[in-house]
Amino acid sequence: MTLTESAPQDPGGVEAGRECRIAQIGVGIGLASLVALTLLFWATDLDLTLVAGIHGREAASWPLARKFPWRILHHHGAWPGLLLGAGALLGWICSLVGFARRSWRGPCLFVVLQVLMGPGLLVNGITKNLAGRPRPYETLPFGGTLPYLRPFEFGNPHQGASFLSGHASMAFLFMGLFFVVKGRPRWAALAGGLAFGLLVGTARVLGGDHFPSDIVLCGAMIYTLAAATRLLSHCGMGRRKDRPAAPGT
Repeated sequence: MTLTESAPQDPGGVEAGRECRIAQIGVGIGLASLVALTLLFWATDLDLTLVAGIHGREAASWPLARKFPWRILHHHGAWPGLLLGAGALLGWICSLVGFARRSWRGPCLFVVLQVLMGPGLLVNGITKNLAGRPRPYETLPFGGTLPYLRPFEFGNPHQGASFLSGHASMAFLFMGLFFVVKGRPRWAALAGGLAFGLLVGTARVLGGDHFPSDIVLCGAMIYTLAAATRLLSHCGMGRRKDRPAAPGT
């Protein structure tokens, strides 16, 4: 009786499976965060309470928006995300024509897609145009003429562009690097992207342009989108690689 030796595991397959599980967990965390945050802002008046605490005594004054560093973040907080997207596009092009390593191609394309699908399509293309949620300074509680709407309580399309925050979405993009880098840098990207997104979002809230829910739900959506993109691309690739060859090939 002979013992058969088990086939050695493919390190690449093990790593692919691990990355697939990380992406699956990321999608789960993102969706759970979206549901929990939405319920929180529907069950409480947290949006109105937080904005009322920073709104000046005079209507539409928003005094903190003019102070450092919020004034800079308010106007220029999207620039680092734009530079990230432009750098990724350049890296992807260079990898196609041989001026950069081929290994850059996938991560750079991932970042470019996140810019196009997140801030581009999801935020500025869909939610801002269709949700119709008035900005805080446009609402009745803060000197405006339009009613306050909760997140996902849709108003008139093209009337109000508070939901979601375009500036914050560009800042939250850095969280997506968690799914394309390895080791400690991936955790630094996740924590740094979250912190930067919240900072830029806070600046937008202090200026009366967004409610806090516009910011945190934007972050949850950008993270979920990155995890789902990684799951579909990486795990789909893994299944194609593991598929046995057809007879006769």
